[in-house]
This record gives sequence, C-alpha cells and structure tokens, in this order.
Amino acid sequence: MLHLDDIASHEELFGWTGRLLSQVIEPLGRGETAHYSRAKGVTGAL
Repeated sequence: MLHLDDIASHEELFGWTGRLLSQVIEPLGRGETAHYSRAKGVTGAL
C-alpha cells in the first residue's frame, strides 16, 4: 500500500507526480514490482 504522504510533499507541490508515474504506476502496469523514493523531508514521524 502506498500512502501519498510518502511520495508527495508541500515543498514539491506537483513535482512528485512524475515520480509517482515512473516509479509506481508504470512498473505496476507492466506487472513489475514498484519501488519509490520518499519525498524530501518525509521522516515517517507522526
């Protein structure tokens, strides 16, 4: 499960959409495993 908070950030506004497409949507569309890099500043802390 991908939480959009892990890939999107307020610092990038919509700059993360290309990363979502290339790292998640396209690989899944090809039947491959998806891997993504977390957004800058995302620490996992609540």
